[in-house]
Amino acid sequence: MSQFTQISFSDAVKKVQSLAGSRTAMQRLAEHPNKRDRLSDDIMEFVRARTSAYIATASASGQPYIQHRGGDAGFLKVVNDTTIMISERPGNRQYITQGNLDENPNAMLFLMDYANRRRVKIWGEAFISFDQNLNTIMDGPDDRTPRPVIVFKVKAWDENCPKHIPRLYGEDVIKGLADRIQDLEMGMVTMGS
Repeated sequence: MSQFTQISFSDAVKKVQSLAGSRTAMQRLAEHPNKRDRLSDDIMEFVRARTSAYIATASASGQPYIQHRGGDAGFLKVVNDTTIMISERPGNRQYITQGNLDENPNAMLFLMDYANRRRVKIWGEAFISFDQNLNTIMDGPDDRTPRPVIVFKVKAWDENCPKHIPRLYGEDVIKGLADRIQDLEMGMVTMGS
């Protein structure tokens, strides 16, 4: 049985699915033999390639919060098929994510690949670690700046359809296209001379 449907399809969600006419299809999804409680090789590669991610947490009273995280590809460190680590970088110093995780470990990663119109949701439990050994794993032995690490333990994952994902491209793609246009224009100028 699908682990993500056990987590996300509460009785209230099932009621709405019934009213909307999708409950039968969602029941088939729930009965799918792939539990999706461990990251597949494809999903691990997808996670490693991200340069941007959203982490959702909630306080003990249920107040939701979503925080953006970003960095070079690999800033989300896939330790294995059930563990992802994220180095906490200085930001606006509100520490809402850390505070929420201190009182409520339930968390979600929401990962987008706009260029390829793909999104992956990962449910789990997370905690903050100040273990310097994890900091070394994340940032290498030369980085002596102590900083916390979010350790995210995967419970389930799911992938959405691309229907309403806008196609957006990163700066690297745009720069490559601009360079190509410039090369083509220079070639035309040379040919016309």
